[in-house]
Amino acid sequence: MSVKTYSYPIAARHEVQDYDRARRDYWEREPCQCKECFDAHVHGVPQRFVPIQARGVDERRCRDANQASYFCLGEWLHGWQLRRWLDAKAQFRAAFGRVGPKPMERGPGEDDA
Repeated sequence: MSVKTYSYPIAARHEVQDYDRARRDYWEREPCQCKECFDAHVHGVPQRFVPIQARGVDERRCRDANQASYFCLGEWLHGWQLRRWLDAKAQFRAAFGRVGPKPMERGPGEDDA
């Protein structure tokens, strides 16, 4: 049984505009220069738009009143939230590098050409 798009709540206009801008700019925007960003050493890093997590649910879906599709409400990370996101991303990439594909072994009689 699938959930119909119209069953999602209608998003506020500013939420739709924020999401549209984030999508257009590939989920990043200019770095923040606030004190928290300086303290977290992310003042030169683009802010990141990520889905809002609420009550253990990975995303909060809603819809634009003028569209037939849904989207996930999001927020712009900066400061310590952005630092934690960047650290988690680095840890993931480090772990993936260890379990990534292995080079193919050459069989007998195969050369490097």
